[in-house]
Amino acid sequence: LTSVRDYFQAWANLDKFRVDFQTEYVDLARFMASDATADSVWVLPISPNYHLSDAEFYTIDFFAQDRFGSVPVDEQEAPARLSVATRGNKYARLVVPQSLGDRSAAYVFGDPKHLIEFLLTKHSRLTSQGVEQDSPFSYMSFEVPPSGQYKIADDFAQMDVSFADKVKLTEAAFGRTALDSHEPVDALDSTTLPSGHPLWVVLHWEALAPIDVDLKASLYLKDESGNSAGQVDDLLVSDRYPLDRVWQPGEAAGTYHILPTLPAVAPGRYALYLKVYEDKTLRPYAVKNQTGQPQSTETLLGYVEMTRPTNPVTVTPETPMPSKTSMGPDLVLLGYDAPVRD
Repeated sequence: LTSVRDYFQAWANLDKFRVDFQTEYVDLARFMASDATADSVWVLPISPNYHLSDAEFYTIDFFAQDRFGSVPVDEQEAPARLSVATRGNKYARLVVPQSLGDRSAAYVFGDPKHLIEFLLTKHSRLTSQGVEQDSPFSYMSFEVPPSGQYKIADDFAQMDVSFADKVKLTEAAFGRTALDSHEPVDALDSTTLPSGHPLWVVLHWEALAPIDVDLKASLYLKDESGNSAGQVDDLLVSDRYPLDRVWQPGEAAGTYHILPTLPAVAPGRYALYLKVYEDKTLRPYAVKNQTGQPQSTETLLGYVEMTRPTNPVTVTPETPMPSKTSMGPDLVLLGYDAPVRD
């Protein structure tokens, strides 16, 4: 009697079973299957914190079938798995894990350092992003390379830069992202790029002391006069984040950055600088010299050569001004972007 009673009473509130039966993932997979086209594939990151040895997510794979590919968030495995997932397709739709409603999504599908997005942006052409109509989550669409080849980076420069004796930069590599989806992989090692075109940067790190705060790495381009030509700020955390929020001494990690450059900057040589700071307090970490003395808060990674843009530049300000807002002869103010904090 008690077993029968408990069985029927338990099912009286079905919302309690949504997590155990992974109904959010079933809804996700069904939308993928219904919205998939013949020349596109869905890509979903699988966090190493989920402990899936084969990086397969069978609940989604059962419903989405061959229109879905899971890619482990791992520097050694991700390029090859992404190649398998996108091969034979013209477009890849990358699911943004933060837009999934389930609280466990950050641990199951988490890619806090955007490794999979980095690989697609480096080798592909972004066609759209955001929430499409009738979509229960956000995703980014890319026109993927027909070659199906992806790589993190090959030619790393050896570095030995300590930031406040907390974290050390050990390697760095950078170049330009693909001008189109048909470019060969090796062409992306070039450090010459048209203005308005993104730069890719890969950094390898080692913790020198226990780090129990979230750090950020700030990358920016400056000309000889100190004028900015682009900047990006990304998380600098261990590869086990956010399951383990303490970065242990001696533990290595990588970060992956897409640095947008400002449109229509003057052609010439620009210096690429790196700064490390605490995310919550914004306190910068001083760079230590060989004798352990603090120097500047920034370190030089190298130089890029900026050329004239290859295509007409379209500027879309966040806050547009009324049309024909004249600021003088032959000068119209289109709008402005206000500072924001995530």
